[in-house]
Amino acid sequence: MLNKTLMSLCVGFCISISGAAQATVIDFDDTTGFLSVGNGSYSEDGFNFSFGPGSYIFEGSSSNANFNGFSSPVLELDNTTASIVRDGGALFDFNSVLTVQSGNTVPLIFTGIFADNSTIVANIFAPEAQVPGAGVLSFLGFDNLKELQISSVGNGFALYDNFTFDAGSAPPPTGVPAPGGLLLLGFGLVGMGLKRRSIG
Repeated sequence: MLNKTLMSLCVGFCISISGAAQATVIDFDDTTGFLSVGNGSYSEDGFNFSFGPGSYIFEGSSSNANFNGFSSPVLELDNTTASIVRDGGALFDFNSVLTVQSGNTVPLIFTGIFADNSTIVANIFAPEAQVPGAGVLSFLGFDNLKELQISSVGNGFALYDNFTFDAGSAPPPTGVPAPGGLLLLGFGLVGMGLKRRSIG
C-alpha cells in the first residue's frame, strides 16, 4: 500500500513538473476593432506593454500589403520605443516575435534587461513590409529578464505580433526546495519502497 502511494505521488509530481513550462503568446486579440493608443499601454496574460507616441494596436487589412503574413491585430511602433514587463516584476524569457519593418535602413533594437540591470542587445533587420512579409525573429540568451525594450527609431514603422514568452527560471526563494530536488527525493522514496518490498 505504501509503495503504491509513493509511486503515485512521484508520477503525479513528475507530470506536474512536465506540464509547468508552457509558452505564453501575446497576439493582441484582447482588443476590439481599431484601437489607437499613442502614448498608451496594453496588458495581456500577465504581460504589460507601454509605448510612446506613434504607437497603435489595430486590426490589419488583408487588402493592405503591409499586413502580408499577419492574421490578427498587431502592434505598430512608428519611430518610437516600447517596454514590456510582467505582473509583479516576475522574470521572463523572450523567445520570438512575428514582425516586419519599413525601409530596412536601421535595424530594430531589442534590449533585454536582467534583474541586476545588466543588458543583452540584439540589432536585427526584420523582413521588409509587403515583400516578403512578416517573418519570425528568434532570440537566444534573452532569459530571466525583468524588462524587454524594443526600438524602431529610424524606421518608418515596424509591426509586431505573436510575442512568445516563457516564465523565467530564477532560483527559488530560500527555504523552498527546487523542483529538481523534490524530484530526486520522490525517486529516492520510491527506490526505498521497492527495496523494502524486495527484502520483505
